[in-house]
Amino acid sequence: MKIKKLLGGILFKITNKNEVFENNILNGKTIKTTKATVSKIKEVDTDWYNRLAQNSECIYEVGCNIGQTAVYALTNDNVKKILLVDPNPEALSVANKNLIHNNLIHKSQSFLGFVSNKIGEKLDFYTIGTGAAGSMYASHAETAAAIGSKI
Repeated sequence: MKIKKLLGGILFKITNKNEVFENNILNGKTIKTTKATVSKIKEVDTDWYNRLAQNSECIYEVGCNIGQTAVYALTNDNVKKILLVDPNPEALSVANKNLIHNNLIHKSQSFLGFVSNKIGEKLDFYTIGTGAAGSMYASHAETAAAIGSKI
């Protein structure tokens, strides 16, 4: 299993991916997102989050990754501001691209960082690319840990 994760991580690092955008309908609006930002499978968590956003003006999106839920939230006209927080610069960059391509960036602020319960503590954050699992625990981000990919 570890060899499979290691090979998967190496393949990911050497494969040159071209950025592809696709149209999605979210809350009755056509949104242009990077490929695989919006799941084609109906997800209960995303629906729940979207319902919460329908009654919110300001949202703190801690662990925003590539911005799937941020895009959903900002398709609700009542949402005025969203703060995106993620320790993975590649994922945060994609989240911002999704907002830029939909003229929603003016409603957002981004913060590259990790939220912890201790001030000043230095932690390794295991992650690889965008959209993949990321964690301070190597066992929760096995592919990244297998190739030593951490921030």
